[in-house]
Parts: sequence; structure tokens; C-alpha cells
Amino acid sequence: MGKMAKEVRIMTAARMAAEMLLMVMVGIAVGKLGIVKEDFSAQLTGLVTDICLPCLILYSFWTDFSFDDLVNCRTLLLLSVLELILGFLAGAVFIKLFHNSESGRVMRLGCMFTNFTFIGIPLMESLFGESILLYCMIFLLPVRLGLYSLPQLLLLSPERRAQMTHRPFSQLAREFLSPPIAALLLGILMYLSGWRFPAIISDVVAMLKSLCAPLGMLLCGISLAPLHFREIFRPSCIPFTLVRTLLLPVFLFLTCISFGITGSVRATAVFCVACPCASLVVPLTIRYGSEPSSQHIAGSCVFLSTLLSVATIPLWDALLNYF
Repeated sequence: MGKMAKEVRIMTAARMAAEMLLMVMVGIAVGKLGIVKEDFSAQLTGLVTDICLPCLILYSFWTDFSFDDLVNCRTLLLLSVLELILGFLAGAVFIKLFHNSESGRVMRLGCMFTNFTFIGIPLMESLFGESILLYCMIFLLPVRLGLYSLPQLLLLSPERRAQMTHRPFSQLAREFLSPPIAALLLGILMYLSGWRFPAIISDVVAMLKSLCAPLGMLLCGISLAPLHFREIFRPSCIPFTLVRTLLLPVFLFLTCISFGITGSVRATAVFCVACPCASLVVPLTIRYGSEPSSQHIAGSCVFLSTLLSVATIPLWDALLNYF
């Protein structure tokens, strides 16, 4: 890639990151001005995760079968599991620093799960084209399974976990067979078989998948709207922000270099880990947390990491092009 092309790529990454931050700010303004009701965030979450995201997942598998892709997908699955392990270990440090408080557990959750769905995937599609979407969805498989099953265990205190009753199998089955997971299974079958929907249905799926990124960014901002600005800019969350957007991607980047992993596989893994804290950390903390201050910590982690990612995402794009 020539010098001019690299500069264009970096500028594109910087512009995309800035645009998404502005979308988050629009969401905050919508919430602050009372344009939507308090329960709108939950309704929008359902629309995005149960309709738009499954369409994006299905669309990503509408590509020609390739044995090389299967080999790369195996590597991506291993890197995804490694990312979860690294996030868990980094989060354990914050639990120690915050004396096993709920705030530390919130940061552990934020270290494990990024906002790759609403920030990383649109960015990757813009930089690499639609062909990269398949890799994105494969990398997200372990992450999504963890996001659907682990937050309650990760956020609850040891005492509350001991009191938690075991969930029935039927409830666990409903959680794992959620619309995104069902779309993932269907997408894999369509990828292997080459079967596609009729053209009119495919067009509708393509239109709905394009809503995923803007609605996701608005949702992130709306979920932060109830917080005061002084609660969002918390100095105690700055170390978390640096670990989330800089330190964890460094570990994965060096791992890829050590094992000779290059190209789209390395880019997918590094960009995923370099994304800011998942916006779902805020509603999950509200649902499972017991300390009001932890909700403010969650909001601050999401906003500050999103803010810093405007600078770090173009930096990672430059490093990926250089090495």
C-alpha cells in the first residue's frame, strides 16, 4: 500500500471514529432534552439486538465458500477466546485496586467486552469492504456467548452469587438461542450450502442491517443521558480507559506478530480489542448492580473509552498498515 493510500486510510479511520462519537453525543442530547421516554432505551435495545443485528449477521455470511476462510475462522475463534481471558485478567487487577467493590467488577466487565458491534464492524466495513464482515461475526461468536451468559456472574458480589438460584435449562436455552445466535447458525448454514433468500427479502435484510450502527450509537448516548457530566468524567476511570483502548490491544497485537498472524485476521482481532467499552455495560450494571455509584462508573468507562478511541483507532490502523 502506497504512502498516499495509507494516509487516506488513517484519515478515514479518524473520520469514522469522530462521526461515531458525534452520534453518541446526539444520543446524549436526545436523552437530556427528554425527546424520548425513559423506557425508550430498553425498546431500542430490543429493536437493535433482535432485528437489526441478526440482519447484519446474516448479511455477513452471504459470500462464496472458501476453505482458506475456514482456516482463518479457526484462528479468529482462538484469538477471541484469548481476548476474553486477557480482559478477565486485566479486570482482576481493577477488582484488587477497588478492594473487590462493585466498581471493580464493572471495570472487569468493560475489559472483557467491547463495543465492536456498533463501532468496530462499521469501521471495518468502511476500511476493508463487506468481505471482512464474515471474519467479524466469527470473532464475535465467543464474545456474544460470554456477553449473554456471564454478566450476572461477573457483576454480582460473591455473597449474592452464592444466594443466586440456578436458572432452569429452558431459560438458558432461550438466552443462547436468542435472535443473534439463531441468525449466526442460519448464516453458517447459508455460507456452507450457498443458499440465499429471494432477492426481495435479501434487499430488506440489507436495509435493516444498515441501521445497526447509527441506532447503536444513539442507544449508547441515550443510556448515558441520565448521568450528570461530572459523573461521566471520573479520574478513577482513566486507568481503565488506557487499559481498554491501548494496553489490551498491544497484548493481542504482539501475540499476532509472535505467531505470524497477518492480514484481515489480525486486523479483525486487533480492531475488536481496540474498540471502547461495550455500551451494554451501562444497562447491565443498572440491572445487576446494587450500588448507585457503580452505574456512574459504568457510564464514565463507556464515554471516556469512546472519547479516547477517536485517537487510538486511527493509531491502530496506522500500526496495522506499517507492520
